[in-house]
Amino acid sequence: MVSLIGSTGGGAALDAERSGRITMANAPDLPLVERSQSGDVEAFAVLVSRYRDRVFSFVRHSVQDPDQAEDLAQDVFVKAFVGITRFNKRASFATWLFRIAHNRVVDQRRRDHRRRAIRSVSLSMDGDGGDALIDIADERSEPFRALTGDELELRVREAVERLSDKLRTVLLLYDFEGMSYQEIAGILQCPMGTVKSRLFLARTALRDALAAYLSGDDRSGVEERGGLAG
Repeated sequence: MVSLIGSTGGGAALDAERSGRITMANAPDLPLVERSQSGDVEAFAVLVSRYRDRVFSFVRHSVQDPDQAEDLAQDVFVKAFVGITRFNKRASFATWLFRIAHNRVVDQRRRDHRRRAIRSVSLSMDGDGGDALIDIADERSEPFRALTGDELELRVREAVERLSDKLRTVLLLYDFEGMSYQEIAGILQCPMGTVKSRLFLARTALRDALAAYLSGDDRSGVEERGGLAG
């Protein structure tokens, strides 16, 4: 299968439409969606190029393995491509796409949790469970040390990881992806009041988790960088 994530964004089609007032590169989402629903693969490739970084960013903050995040992001666009004819346009394409991403992340995290639980039980039954379980925990956090080289950034990522799926998703969509309450409500299919409540709880939990590493001006600096201010 040709990688959708690695697409150039439908370059041939873009060149073909240079003479028109609106090219696929700057067209709104809806015309591209409609062309995609008619089987125009290059129109969908433009949508992929438009949203691939945001989708990967969302997925990457939800799972710790960058290779797994790449696979999941790819899978999100495959599912979107396969299901594009079922998109009814009642919500924006972005809302629909991130709903797919959210559901895919939740499914993957559940599978990962089950695998870790099974592995933990298996290792414990071997008689060396104590040391092995410590190694598992270290292994999960090590990629972030290599990526960031920063203790505080590591703690932020670990704190986000420990949030429940519901709280973490709202935090990522609002503070990291810059989506509105209304957009997030559409993605999660819940009231805006629920979104606001979850965001408040997520930020509170994150601050509590980071309290040992933050004090005075350091706290506000992190909030400005990560969008964590209430």
